[in-house]
Amino acid sequence: MPREFIPAGRMYAKKILITDDSRVCTVLYSHHLKNAGFAVSVAHDGDECLRMLRGGGRPDLLLLDVEMPGICGNQLIGIMAQDPALKDIPVIILSGLVDKAHNGMKMFGVTCLSKHLPIDDLIACVKADMETMPSCRTNG
Repeated sequence: MPREFIPAGRMYAKKILITDDSRVCTVLYSHHLKNAGFAVSVAHDGDECLRMLRGGGRPDLLLLDVEMPGICGNQLIGIMAQDPALKDIPVIILSGLVDKAHNGMKMFGVTCLSKHLPIDDLIACVKADMETMPSCRTNG
């Protein structure tokens, strides 16, 4: 069962699933995203992510690395696109493969961010993307 953190005083926090094989990255991102008010779960590879997605607890956003053992990020996006229950989950690719010239660009409807992006900029991008994604907008 994935551990989830909901900040004190919040009845509902936007849920983010971070999927990255780097423990350093998952600890860093989850710490800062939790402090920014998000509920965070972590998967350490594409296979674990797919099990979590299919097991319920649907995230509002998936932060996804590309290069991982087993199912890689690109394969996972393809699998999700073919699954009616998963195809509308918003995804942000967060990868060391994204260079400065392509940072923040959308490819095939997916925002691509560099792992070298300062953490405050990452949080700002996550918040901005959540505001524009229909499934992430708050009602009222």
